[in-house]
Amino acid sequence: MTKLRNITISFISGLVCLTVSCKEIPEREELICTSEEIISYQEKIIPILETKCSNEGCHSANFSAGDFTDLEGLVEKVNDASLVNELENGTMPPVSPLTDEELQSFICWISNGHQNN
Repeated sequence: MTKLRNITISFISGLVCLTVSCKEIPEREELICTSEEIISYQEKIIPILETKCSNEGCHSANFSAGDFTDLEGLVEKVNDASLVNELENGTMPPVSPLTDEELQSFICWISNGHQNN
């Protein structure tokens, strides 16, 4: 009886935590590059990735949802449009959202051919 009660309490607690942690994320407008600046992968994109995306538990080496520790893993998500979709709907990065400037850097870098420059 005690075991069943503990299981029930654990289940209900988990359900409450899941429900409380769900939040509606407002969708952003379509992201468009508004700058003439050529964005450098090395100087602008890598620092954003290192601080916001490819940290422990996220898009690090061998991460199933995409490895952003190298250009190849990032370009894969650019080419299948999932990166732009996640940025536009505001779901990524979930913990530390990108600033408007960081978003513009990503969108302009992608729009200009997402080169390794």
